[in-house]
Amino acid sequence: MPPVGDFARVAGSSREVTIGGASYRVVSLDDLLAVKEHVGRPKDKLVAIELRAIRERQG
Repeated sequence: MPPVGDFARVAGSSREVTIGGASYRVVSLDDLLAVKEHVGRPKDKLVAIELRAIRERQG
């Protein structure tokens, strides 16, 4: 997954969440932001703005 690395690298920084009794691995916010900025499509640029705002709120 450019630019953050291969599956093992991304999985290593992911986290587990439980929704409706089922567990899922979720890509980290920083990795998702890096991918969105790398892709650079207009819709990804908008999502990147929102992801940065979420990251700021999380501290």
